[in-house]
Amino acid sequence: KTAYEIVDCDWSSDVCSSDLLLSQTRASKILILGGGSCTLATMLTRARKTAVVVDIDPQAFLLAREYFHLPDSVTCHVADAAAFLEGSRESFDAIVMDVFVGDQIPAHLQTADFFALARSRLAPDGAMLVNAHVKHDFDDFADRIAKAMRGTWPLVRVLDAMGQCPRNAIVLAGRVSDLREPVLVIPPRLVVPLAAARRGALTASSPSTTRGAVISG
Repeated sequence: KTAYEIVDCDWSSDVCSSDLLLSQTRASKILILGGGSCTLATMLTRARKTAVVVDIDPQAFLLAREYFHLPDSVTCHVADAAAFLEGSRESFDAIVMDVFVGDQIPAHLQTADFFALARSRLAPDGAMLVNAHVKHDFDDFADRIAKAMRGTWPLVRVLDAMGQCPRNAIVLAGRVSDLREPVLVIPPRLVVPLAAARRGALTASSPSTTRGAVISG
């Protein structure tokens, strides 16, 4: 018997799942660790939420503004996720982690110490959502993340879509007992593939941004 709940979902999409889960909470200020195309931040902003995004790669924000309609009002920090949390004293209603190097979450962001640090930046009734890449049904990566989070939160849930390979599972902790698993109504569609944007958008003259800087609108 596990110390956390595993819920089998019909589908799995990290951005849409996170948005649908957050919409069930009272979270109004959300920290997103790992920007990518910043689609989640855009969706949350359009829903009149405050989104703060952290990504170690400044190019992610340049691309998100240029190709993925990231609103100017979203504050973007160029920093390592753990370093940002250590240096910040802000409190958030929810934290969403979507940090990857390749298809793996960096090792220092998988530890019980990191999740304890993340919880210290959450409001008392806050929630944390972690996007975990699962290669196949025998891949226990999401379970390992859940076990690490279980050292900090009494309630941890794993939303997974068994049978889809590969896929994204969502690991939730905090005030998440009443959250219902997302139901897909309309399949998500990307307008511009991120890889194509990365190939075509950047030039040698792209402005440099120092680590720890803030990119704001």
